[in-house]
Amino acid sequence: MSYCFLYPGQGAQKVGMADFLKGSEESIKLIYEADQILGFNLSKLIFEGPMDDLTLTENAQPALLAVGYAAHKYLVNIYELSPVAAAGHSLGEYTALVSSGVISYENGLRLVRERGKAMQEAVKEGQGGMVALLGSGNLDDLLEACKGDFCLVPANFNTQKQTVLSGDMQAIKRAVETARDFGYLKAVELKVSAPFHSPLMKEAKERMKHFMKDVEFKSSAWPVASNFTGCMHEDNPSSIKDNLINQIEGAVRWVQNLKELSRFSFDSWVDVGPGKILFNMIPREDNRPKVNYLQFGMGKEG
Repeated sequence: MSYCFLYPGQGAQKVGMADFLKGSEESIKLIYEADQILGFNLSKLIFEGPMDDLTLTENAQPALLAVGYAAHKYLVNIYELSPVAAAGHSLGEYTALVSSGVISYENGLRLVRERGKAMQEAVKEGQGGMVALLGSGNLDDLLEACKGDFCLVPANFNTQKQTVLSGDMQAIKRAVETARDFGYLKAVELKVSAPFHSPLMKEAKERMKHFMKDVEFKSSAWPVASNFTGCMHEDNPSSIKDNLINQIEGAVRWVQNLKELSRFSFDSWVDVGPGKILFNMIPREDNRPKVNYLQFGMGKEG
């Protein structure tokens, strides 16, 4: 059997999301190692919460990376799985790169902790937001009608029928009110603390460029998709670093990522993280089984 590993981003976190890994000493050890690396009790948030604190961007990002990497090691060491290719959604791209050996676990945790802080602090709370457009509509006309002098851009191309916009709150509100006029079934304002993956993240991008400058990047053990380009990362550490920096402002091209991954020969998709968020984004016409790491240990597929 061969597998394509997928690593989720923010929104997948939940209290107790690493409980299943308690059967693996090595995986649980990785969760606790994060406490020493980051200098605070991240493991307590992961196992006990509270959810409000776990959901904070600066906590959720390292928490998801720690659990995702620990789950990856669980699958590799206990079930002897190894992906033929991988991708991560937004923050999950860092987990994918840590798991493939491009970034060390220690550096990965520090990078995403800094990334979370930088993204949270780039825009004052309440000034920016995000909205999910459901269905198929005229995106260009909607953007033109709603943005005016404000920022409004596509942030996530999640599926053919789900696109997320990000920008100034005034433009987000307009998009919520008028999306149906442009052919969309529904527009849902998301409960996020900042307008991620938009030009409003410029300050965060500059901070990450500085923070990432001296971090060592290595070649990948298997192909990993780039959210920013939509294509697979080149086997070039410098190029990977540039793509991650640009990803902070750029859209997550998940539809294209999945299209690129589907060209690889593998038997099952594996969501290496809590929940099934990424499963719902896999095209229905792809009939390969979809397995979550929690289900895998129980021998179930869904």
